[in-house]
Amino acid sequence: MIPIYFGSHSQTNRYAALALGMSALFALGARLTFLRCLHGVARKSRGSEYYPLAVFLVYLASYGRPWLHVASILVLALADASAALIGSRYGRLRYTVEAASKSLEGSLVFLVVAFLAIHLPTLLMTDLPRPVCVLAALLVALLVTGFAVVSLHGADNLFVPRGVCVILDRITGKPL
Repeated sequence: MIPIYFGSHSQTNRYAALALGMSALFALGARLTFLRCLHGVARKSRGSEYYPLAVFLVYLASYGRPWLHVASILVLALADASAALIGSRYGRLRYTVEAASKSLEGSLVFLVVAFLAIHLPTLLMTDLPRPVCVLAALLVALLVTGFAVVSLHGADNLFVPRGVCVILDRITGKPL
C-alpha cells in the first residue's frame, strides 16, 4: 500500500483548502456560467472540479517520491489534453462508451503521451534499471489508457493520476 504522508498539519491543511476551494470555485463556475474556458466542452463533464482534488491526492500519496508525483501529474496534464485535442480534430474512428463518443486516434495519442510522461521521470529521477523503466511505463500507460477510456463525465481526471501513482509505485517495487 502507498504510504500517505500528511506532513505538517498546517502545510497539508493549506493544500487541502486550496484543492477544495478550487474545486468549489470550478463547480460554481459551471453552475453560474463563468470560467467558460474550463466548461466549454460539448459533453457534460466534471473534470475541472476533479483536477485540483487529483493533484492533492497524488501529492499525499507520492510525498517523498517526486518522480511519482511528476509522472502522475504529467499524464493528467499532457496525455488527457493531447488526446482531447487530437481526438476532436483528427478523430475519424469513433467508438462509444455508454453515451460518450471517443476516438481511437485520441486514445492512441493518450497512450503514447502517457508512456512518455511516465517513462521520462521514472528513467531520469530514479535509479531503476532501464528495462524496468520501459516496461513499467508501458504497463502503466496501457492500464491508465483503459481508465481514461471507461471513465465518464471527467472522472478520468480523478482516476488516471491516482492510477499512475498507485500502479507505478507497486510495480517498480518488484523485481523485473
